[in-house]
Amino acid sequence: MVAQRFALSHPELVRSLTLVATLCTFKDPVGEALRERARVARTHGMETIAQLSNARWFPPEFKGRRPDVLDRATTSLLSQHPNFHGSMWDMISALDFESDISAITCPTLVVVGAEVLNAPLAAGQKNCRFDGGASLQQVKALGHFPPIEQPRAFRLAAASSG
Repeated sequence: MVAQRFALSHPELVRSLTLVATLCTFKDPVGEALRERARVARTHGMETIAQLSNARWFPPEFKGRRPDVLDRATTSLLSQHPNFHGSMWDMISALDFESDISAITCPTLVVVGAEVLNAPLAAGQKNCRFDGGASLQQVKALGHFPPIEQPRAFRLAAASSG
C-alpha cells in the first residue's frame, strides 16, 4: 500500500514496483470488516487480534512447519498498543487507489499467494491495471507473506516475470 502511494506521488523516483499480497482499494464490505478489526483491537485487545491475524495470514501447512514464524508474528502484534493498531486499520479501511492505479507507468510485478484470504487473485488482477505493463504471478500454497513462507518459490516467481 505504501509502495503504491509512493509510486503515484513520486513516479519520477520509481523505476519498478513489486506488489506482494496487497490491494489498491478496500470498498465495503471489506472496509467495514477492517473497521471492525480496529474495534476488536480496541475493545478485546491484541491477544484476540493475534489469534485472528495468524488464522488468516498463514496457510495450515505453513503453521505446522514454521511455528517460529507464528511466534514472531504473535510477539510483534502483542507489542502494539490496541489504539495504535486500531488507528492503522481505520486508515487502511479508507484506502482507495483504484481510480488512480492506471497512472503508475513503471514495470510492475504483482505477486499473490494462492492461499491468501486477505489479498486474493482478484485483488492482484485489479492491481495489474497499470499503463507500464504489469505482470501477475500467483504462487501456489502461499498465504499473505510469500517471501517469508516460501522464499525460493517467491524468488522463482519474481525471476520468471521478467
